[in-house]
Amino acid sequence: MRTARPNCALRAAAPRLVLAAAAAALAAPAHAGGLGLEDPDRFALLHDDRAAVLRADLLHDIPAQTRAEAANGYGWSGASTSGPNPSRTTGRASGKIGLGAHVDCMIGGGQPWGRWETRDARWSAANEFAESRLETWGLEAACAVAVPLPGGDRLRVIGGARAAEAELFHMISLPANLAFHLDSADAALGWTAGLSWERPQDGLRATLAWTSPMEFELAGRHWINGAAAGPVTATATMPASVALHLEGRPAPLWTASADLDWTWWSDHEVTIDGVASPLAPGGRVSPPTGYDDALGVELGLKRRFGAWEAGGRLRWDQGVNGAITDAWTAGASLARDIGEHVTLEARASATWHQEGLSEGADAVTGRSWRYVSETAVSYAGRLSVTLGF
Repeated sequence: MRTARPNCALRAAAPRLVLAAAAAALAAPAHAGGLGLEDPDRFALLHDDRAAVLRADLLHDIPAQTRAEAANGYGWSGASTSGPNPSRTTGRASGKIGLGAHVDCMIGGGQPWGRWETRDARWSAANEFAESRLETWGLEAACAVAVPLPGGDRLRVIGGARAAEAELFHMISLPANLAFHLDSADAALGWTAGLSWERPQDGLRATLAWTSPMEFELAGRHWINGAAAGPVTATATMPASVALHLEGRPAPLWTASADLDWTWWSDHEVTIDGVASPLAPGGRVSPPTGYDDALGVELGLKRRFGAWEAGGRLRWDQGVNGAITDAWTAGASLARDIGEHVTLEARASATWHQEGLSEGADAVTGRSWRYVSETAVSYAGRLSVTLGF
C-alpha cells in the first residue's frame, strides 16, 4: 500500500496550473506518488496450484504530514502544512478457481487508487485552502492458459479486463479570489495481459504483466471573486504500466522475490473545459503535468519455520518530478498456516519520502516559481486471510 504525497507544485506554479491540479488529483503516481494500492505481483493467485482460493485483505494507511515552502512571481510566498490527513482503512477481496488441468481464472475487487488530503497555507498574508478526496472501486477478472513445456516447465498466457469507478471531490481557494470544485463520479474500462514462465520443481517463476490506460470524465464548477462562473468538465487519464515479477528458492525454506514496475506518467493528460478566465483561451485549460515516467524496484525475502513464515522487503520508487520525489519503503510480514486450508498474514511498512525541489517558469506569463517540500514518513499495515482447497 502506498501513501499519497501532496502535488502542490501544480498549485504553486500559476492559476492556470492550479486549475489543472483538480483533475490531476487522479494522476499522482501509483507508486512514486502513492495512490496505487495494488500489489506488483497482480497475477499471484493464478499461479496457486490449489483448485480454489479465496483471499480477503484489510489495509490501513497512516499518511505523511508534510510541510512545504513556495514562492513565485505573483508575489505569493510562505509555508504550507498538510493535514491532519486522516488515516484510511480499505478492503479487498479476490478469488481463483481452476477450470480443468490447464485453465485458471481469478476475479478481484477493491480500491485501486485512493487519496484524502487537506492543506492550509498562508501566501503573502493571504489564505489558501485545499481539500482533495479520491475514492475508487475496481473490479478485475483474468484467466490463464497453461502450456506444458519440456522438462516440467510451464508457460501461462494471461488475459483479462478491469473496470474502475472514481469519485473525486477537489476544492481549492487561492489568494487570487478563485475557487475550483470538482465533485463527480465516473467509470472506466481497461484490460490486462501477461506472460508467465514457471519451473515448479525449483520454485522459479517469472511473470510479465501489462495494464492499459484508463480515462475518467469529471464534472464540477468554479468561482471567480466569489461569484459563480459556471460549470466545468475535466478529463484525466491513468496511464499504462508494465510490471515484472521474479521469484525463486535460493535455499531450502527460503523464497526470494524481485519486482520491477514502470508507469508511463509522461503520457498523462489533463483537459478542463468551461473555465471563465483570460488564462484559458476558449474556456479550455490543458497544461502539461510535468511528470516523467517512473520506475519502482522491490526486493523481498521470506523463510519458513514450520507453520510460520517471516519475511522482509525493501522498495524504492522513483519520483516523477521535483516535487514528487523518490520514496523508500521497508516492510516486514508474518504468516501462519491454520490447518491445511487457512493462512493468516500480517504486514507492516514505513515509507520515507525524500525532500523535493521543483522550479520553473509559468507557460502563460513567464513568471518564475519554486516549490520545496520537506522529508516525511508514512506508515501502512495489512491483515490477510487466505482459504484454499
